[in-house]
Amino acid sequence: MSPHLKCRKDINNSKSKRKVKKNSCSLGYKLRLSHINMILVGFVVFTLGAYLTQVVNSTTMGFHMRDTDEKLMAYVTEIQELEVKINSHKSVNYVLEKARELGMVTPNKVGHLSPIASPSFAVLR
Repeated sequence: MSPHLKCRKDINNSKSKRKVKKNSCSLGYKLRLSHINMILVGFVVFTLGAYLTQVVNSTTMGFHMRDTDEKLMAYVTEIQELEVKINSHKSVNYVLEKARELGMVTPNKVGHLSPIASPSFAVLR
């Protein structure tokens, strides 16, 4: 029989309710309160652990984001450098310089190419 039920039974059967309440019910009340306190302490510990875990995770994510931003900025500068290099390779001066380096000469007579049925083929006229 639980102390709570015994306490109610004693209260109903006794003449002096105050004495019975103090003596027989106090033990049941203390047990209940200690259980509630243990549950609250467990909940607080669990909540504190969850909070600390979230703080650590958010800090770690911040570091990952900073590293990713640094990599992104490095890629952006590399792309800009490559675009400048591509544009310099497209210029007429670069093509003429490379042609001289390879020993190519300017022809005296220049013909033109015209497409036939397919734009991928060209014939000299």
